[in-house]
Amino acid sequence: QELRLADLPGWGHAKVPRRIRDAFGPMIESYLVGRPNLVGLFLLVDARRDPDPGLGDFADWLRERDIATTLVATKVDKIPVNRRLQTLTQLGRGCRVEGQVIVTSVSEGLGAAELWRRISDLAANAASGGKHR
Repeated sequence: QELRLADLPGWGHAKVPRRIRDAFGPMIESYLVGRPNLVGLFLLVDARRDPDPGLGDFADWLRERDIATTLVATKVDKIPVNRRLQTLTQLGRGCRVEGQVIVTSVSEGLGAAELWRRISDLAANAASGGKHR
């Protein structure tokens, strides 16, 4: 069994014309629905920004289709340490993603091992015939 990772375009802060950004949603939805071998999705969100209201709707849509979703908060090093917990809690609520948030920071070296562990767990579960979660 081969593991493939696909990077899909974001829509909240993508620097593209609005007409192209508006096409992201239907394109992403058709890609995800048409993938019976899809075992999980990682939703990367800049922790410095308030979550786009559409992210919560997207997370609900993913849950309705039983697509395992892991929220990954990026650039956490840009948030003061004493505000991180509050920020991550708000981010999780705003994105309406259930479960743990993986916190990442390239400059502080946070999250890479945890992210690879989650990818490995999803791949191993799929290889053994398990469901997405």
